Amino acid sequence: MENHVEVFNGGSGVFSLTDIFYPCNGVPEQYRYRCYMYQSYYILRANNYEYAQSLMTANNSRLAQNTSLASA
Repeated sequence: MENHVEVFNGGSGVFSLTDIFYPCNGVPEQYRYRCYMYQSYYILRANNYEYAQSLMTANNSRLAQNTSLASA
């Protein structure tokens, strides 16, 4: 969550250009819900606040992760 607060305060935070769900998918389970609440803001910001594009980005990323897990 500190990562997202850093962005809110004008910093850059630590995010991944290839994994839109990072860092939330790497934090302990007990913190993921809160992390993903803030991650939606990052996804919107990364898509210039275009809601439809942000939803497609999140959905496509989730599908790609599920596909790669299924083929592993």
